[in-house]
Amino acid sequence: MLGEVARELFPGGTLIEHDHQLDAAIAETTTLLDSDEDITLYEATFQGDDVLNRADILVRENGQLVVYEVKSAGKEKDYYLTDCAVQYWVMTKAGYQPDKFYLSHVNPDFVYPGDGNYDGLLIHVDMTDRVIALQEEVNTWVNQCKQTLGGGTPDVECGKHCKKPFKCGFHSHCVPVLSEYPVTLLPRGGKVVQDL
Repeated sequence: MLGEVARELFPGGTLIEHDHQLDAAIAETTTLLDSDEDITLYEATFQGDDVLNRADILVRENGQLVVYEVKSAGKEKDYYLTDCAVQYWVMTKAGYQPDKFYLSHVNPDFVYPGDGNYDGLLIHVDMTDRVIALQEEVNTWVNQCKQTLGGGTPDVECGKHCKKPFKCGFHSHCVPVLSEYPVTLLPRGGKVVQDL
């Protein structure tokens, strides 16, 4: 819902769909950006050096390319910087280096006045200098990820790190369910689950 509201705050844009055909999303994004006109895109899709990302809101006005990465939290979180830095890196590799990159998060002091008026809902934090400062590091991260993906299963014990800040996409591979009623189903199992 926040994504839809954010689009209303940047009206007149084009939604890049093709959620299950990302090649088509990249092609549509490229076609639209290849014109010299001012443009607003929602979910603009880029691929650079085999890494893909979708920008929540991209605005090109007077030749300036500005990205807004929308988050539903009421404050900036540490890992948002990493997310923004990787997106900036991918866009640059794809040939569309942003002039400005903003993190847009919910204003915790916002009070909805009604009538669909969401002006002031988002706070835009300029991340440009911080993401530029991380670009060499992002290059290292990408190379490390490619090595990991190209190798065997990492020799790392599963633990809390597999679920923070989000559950790893490979969790079910590393921790297969071996029983119809695994001990991990125990509510608030914590240490008991680990012991079992």
